[in-house]
Amino acid sequence: MANRELFFLRDLPRALHGSVVFSPGAVAAEEKAVRAIAIDSRTCREGALFVALPGENTDGHLFLAEAFRAGAVAALVQEEKPAGVDEATQPLVRVADTLRALQELAQWYARTALGSPVRIGITGSNGKTTTKEMVASILRCAAPTSASPGNLNSETGVPLAIFETDPESRYAVFEMAMSNPGEMEPLAEMIQPQYAIITNTGSAHIGLLGSREAIAREKKAIASRFDGSQCLLIPEGDAFTGFLADSIRGTVKLFGPETQRVNLDASSSPDRVIITGAESFSVPLGGYHNGLNALAAIALAKELGIPDTAIQEGLNAVSLPPGRSEIIRGAAGRIILNDCYNANPDSMLAALQAVHGLHTSRSRSGEKVGQLVLILGAMKELGDSTAEGHALVLRRARSLSPEVICVVGESEWATAADGTVRVFPGVTDLMAGLPDILGPDQTILLKGSRSIALEHILPCLREDGNA
Repeated sequence: MANRELFFLRDLPRALHGSVVFSPGAVAAEEKAVRAIAIDSRTCREGALFVALPGENTDGHLFLAEAFRAGAVAALVQEEKPAGVDEATQPLVRVADTLRALQELAQWYARTALGSPVRIGITGSNGKTTTKEMVASILRCAAPTSASPGNLNSETGVPLAIFETDPESRYAVFEMAMSNPGEMEPLAEMIQPQYAIITNTGSAHIGLLGSREAIAREKKAIASRFDGSQCLLIPEGDAFTGFLADSIRGTVKLFGPETQRVNLDASSSPDRVIITGAESFSVPLGGYHNGLNALAAIALAKELGIPDTAIQEGLNAVSLPPGRSEIIRGAAGRIILNDCYNANPDSMLAALQAVHGLHTSRSRSGEKVGQLVLILGAMKELGDSTAEGHALVLRRARSLSPEVICVVGESEWATAADGTVRVFPGVTDLMAGLPDILGPDQTILLKGSRSIALEHILPCLREDGNA
């Protein structure tokens, strides 16, 4: 995005609630323009406002000097934190809570500088990034559209996505995620979406939220700022569809094969879902779950009056970040379904279904096909559901009759080892064992939580299997 003026330092007192204290250096610099927002000193650039956030593992206040060396025009810091820099010369703006200030600043900016794009929020336990990319790709075929870059979807990511939004956009699409109670409402307050999609309610972060009911309640909060004129799209047949639709101050619409009167064919092609029925579209991604994500995007596009030609053009152009439904051709005729960006039981089951369809379609096409290999990383943040969730996934994995199931994460999968299942403590151990596992023409699934970092074995799969 162009390096444009977002606002001036002098605007901060009216943008932020509560007391705002300028250091002598900030008073001298208050006429300077802010051209970017950074929460990591390594991403600071000339003209950035560095927001020093305290965290579990480190603290942004320790990196003020680095931020200023990188070109930060000022730093937003917390009142009680030592600065470690010369406040007489370095522009510091002190507030009570830098995270809250970042969110308030983003909300103020969205109201004063972004014009009036149609604001679209997307959340869900699974599929929100894919759905966001589909929606944005479709809308770009109709009018200028901005979308959250990468996975800027959290309590810190959403504010950054707001500042990245092009004020000339007709549509602005935001991915909205949560992992703890109470996180969705501040995101809804910042964005105030006019249209919102809940892709599904699953078990992601159940260890932090305690129950699927609590997860559904948090997802529903995406509509907490509706005043009657907005529209919420929710999945048909979800365990919490009725709850999600109840007491919404606005219009509620369902999406799904029955509601949209279509069929999803995810088995005829390894990398495509065909939608037929009342409307017909082709989705250039494999897996039934991606067909459902496409139906959500199509339903939203229809609400906005986007013609079918633009919908199909947008679907054809959709591009997902690495690690999401990514089909890779490896060495020795191997095909890898790389879906290792993150995992929970629901997304694991969807990936298993997708790789089974990929393997089956390869066989039906007459292609030379080897064995099915499943490489599964542990699922995190499941809490008391950890054992149950891993057992459920393992039962489904065994039912596919793979040549071998490799599971990574000794504590989560400790009791799984047998003739079919091999347990590895970490990725390094898995890499050492790959030469004994890999063969020609295999179909391989990579799926696990982000912290497992299964993508580190991709170079081995692309080459000869040797670490």
